[in-house]
Amino acid sequence: MAATSNGLNGNGKSAAMLLQESSCPAMKKVQVTETEKSVTLRGTITFIHTKQLAASLVEPCLAGREFVNEIAVLGPVDPEEMSWWKPPIPLEVRVCALKDINEQEIMAEIREMRRGGGFELRDFIDELERACSK
Repeated sequence: MAATSNGLNGNGKSAAMLLQESSCPAMKKVQVTETEKSVTLRGTITFIHTKQLAASLVEPCLAGREFVNEIAVLGPVDPEEMSWWKPPIPLEVRVCALKDINEQEIMAEIREMRRGGGFELRDFIDELERACSK
C-alpha cells in the first residue's frame, strides 16, 4: 500500500498506529518518532525477526522519508515475543534451539563480513568440491 505525502498509509494510519495494531506483543513496546524527514524506531526486543517485522510494518508510511531502525536485539529469546512467528517447528524445540544463540554476536559478525572481513567462496571452494566428490 502506497504512503501518502503526510506519512500515513492508504488507510490513514501512522507508523505508530500500525505497530500498535500488530498481533506481535513486542510491537507495543517499540517507540516511534516521526518527523517530516524520517521515521525512527527505538526499543529493546529479544528476537531478530521481530525487528524485521517492525521495519516491514512501517514501510508503507515512509513516503520518501529516511527509515532508522534503532531497535536493539538482546537475548535470550523471549518465547512470548516469538508468539506471532509461526514456523512449522514446535515452540519448545525453537526455544531450546535458540537458547544458546547470541544474536548480537551474529549481527556483529555479519556487519564485519559486509565491511570486507570474513571469507569468500574462493577461500574454501576446494574443500567444498572435495566434500561433494566423496
